[in-house]
Amino acid sequence: MSCLARINRVADEARANRIEGTFQSPVVQAGTVHGGIHIRTGPEDELDDLATAVYRQWAVEERIRRVHDPFPIPIRWTADAELSASWASIHGTPDPPEPVDLGGQTGQVDEIVDVFARVPSGRLVVLGDAGAGKSILTLRFALTLLRRRTRGRPVPMIFPVGSWDPAAVSFRRWATAQLVTNHPRLAGSAARLVDSGRILFVLDGFDEIAERLRAQAVRMINADLDHSHQLLLTSRASEYAEAIHQAGTLGRAAVIRLSDLTLDDLAKYLPNTITRPDRQTKWHPVLDRLREADDPVATVLRTPLMVALARTIYSDTDADPMDLFVQRETDLEDRLLAGFIPALYSDAPQDVRLEGARRWRREDALRWLRFLAEAMTRRETLDFEWWRMASMVRRSAVGVLSGLVVALILAVFSLSAWLFVRNLGDFDGTWLLVSIGLGLSLAATAGMAVANALLNRQTPRRTKIKLKGRSREIAGRVRIAFSSKAGAIWMTGWSFAGTIIGMFSGVVGASVGAAVGFAAALGLWFVGALTAALNSPIQVTEALSPGSLLSHDRRTAISEGILVGFGGTAPLWLAVWAGIEPAYGVSFMVAVHHMPWLPLLISGPLGLVGWIQIGTLWGPWLLARTWLAVTGRLPWRLMRFLGDAHRLGVLRQSGGAYQFRHQRLQAYLARSGSQAGP
Repeated sequence: MSCLARINRVADEARANRIEGTFQSPVVQAGTVHGGIHIRTGPEDELDDLATAVYRQWAVEERIRRVHDPFPIPIRWTADAELSASWASIHGTPDPPEPVDLGGQTGQVDEIVDVFARVPSGRLVVLGDAGAGKSILTLRFALTLLRRRTRGRPVPMIFPVGSWDPAAVSFRRWATAQLVTNHPRLAGSAARLVDSGRILFVLDGFDEIAERLRAQAVRMINADLDHSHQLLLTSRASEYAEAIHQAGTLGRAAVIRLSDLTLDDLAKYLPNTITRPDRQTKWHPVLDRLREADDPVATVLRTPLMVALARTIYSDTDADPMDLFVQRETDLEDRLLAGFIPALYSDAPQDVRLEGARRWRREDALRWLRFLAEAMTRRETLDFEWWRMASMVRRSAVGVLSGLVVALILAVFSLSAWLFVRNLGDFDGTWLLVSIGLGLSLAATAGMAVANALLNRQTPRRTKIKLKGRSREIAGRVRIAFSSKAGAIWMTGWSFAGTIIGMFSGVVGASVGAAVGFAAALGLWFVGALTAALNSPIQVTEALSPGSLLSHDRRTAISEGILVGFGGTAPLWLAVWAGIEPAYGVSFMVAVHHMPWLPLLISGPLGLVGWIQIGTLWGPWLLARTWLAVTGRLPWRLMRFLGDAHRLGVLRQSGGAYQFRHQRLQAYLARSGSQAGP
């Protein structure tokens, strides 16, 4: 049964080869394991669909981060000629006109799009300190560009470049993989979109690449991109300067540096974050004191991140911001980071957006978020991907839990079988069948556990079972799975293995066992091919949130598990039906005491559970979630908790993954969690 997971891959590969050799239109294939075809009228439609999906995702993210409530925090910048490429290189000519002004002094965040348009090469590097507003700037850049986009123009895609390992994979291959991960419907065309310059790379967090790899990353980008590729890259200034000192400037890229917020910016912004009229003057004493003399508070509140934290802690609660002045400068940032989550998880939220905080105790939420931050930091990642959650649990714990599940099912069905056959007299044929069925099911489950390490998918399925109006397509896909070269090789190998092993050869003789094994293997192959054919890809314009991906994977896993568990083991028992009488002289119906449903009652649910363990990502996630919830490290309703944390602004969504709203928040929670102890 573990080979059924491979059948899905074979069907996809065979189908892609057959389609690409038949049609001239672009082919869009979805899913890393399952997939389908979707014939587009042209690449422009494909780009339009992608732009729509990207805009929807980031518009929601902008609303959650309260960018326009009451108005965007002003962000200004100046050109940095020292770290920029030469103006001749940027302009692409040995005799360029006078350099243009790339400064942004209005404070309007959307001005970044106008500045980018003034860069002839379409390559811009944005430098700034931690929390200086780089991520918000990239968000506004992408959304404004998408709003102004005309047909045929590149689509801006925000990629967390810190996840790229330039020592392992080229930039183009990594960018293509990122595009497919977030928009799997583009699996067949992502490389073409990347190669042809149809994607504008918005690379956030260059400084998050490992220090030893940053210079190599610059060299790789320079070597991998041609004049048609545009990009916007963000980084902390010192890390970027060190990288280009070793590798040379980023090819044809202009550089700007973000400026600190001014006291005037704070005076215009902070009082307007309070909505209750009787509290409008809450920030005035703070601002008056900052005007009178330099104070560490002014130094800390120079970045949009710290201002946003202060707004949450003091504007949205009854806390007094004058308390900031009793802290030393070194403690102020930690004070704001420490107070952020307790302020959000309040018993009396001030607005509807915070209503989700009522569901969780403040202490529990803080403990769970600390665990997530610690686990993500240990794995050196900024992404929480639910399908990788098993890596947060010791393998021994997952193994014990898996064994308990299988043992419980075996015990339940063994007891059921005993209750049905205890009064059958001296004939033990039924017990023979029961023992064989249980033994084979247990062996299959053990095989799945071993094969899981080899066959486990790296990303969740973006497909769903769909039957309506697809009979001709499904028939064609099954035919391809059988008739293609790859499909023929796998079918022959699987059937040959079934024949040689002879699932019953040790019991009923080699000749009958070979026939039974061949018939059962052939039937299992057909069920596997049918399982792959029934999947329909999710549309590229559908929102792919972590919760929706989990729901899709769960529904598909259960549907496939039922098909594999009952339909996949039915050929086995049909083969036994035909082979038991020649071997024993007793009909199958007599052997099961006229209970033909008994074998399927035993093998079907076990096949279902086995498939969920090996053929899906939902199964391992379920085991890991159960273990972590039992041990108190995460809540039982994990996705609801994460969804609420996203709506509260603790987390942000990046494709199908969650991230903490800022790397500094993750680092603080991980550090405070380790200090707090288990």
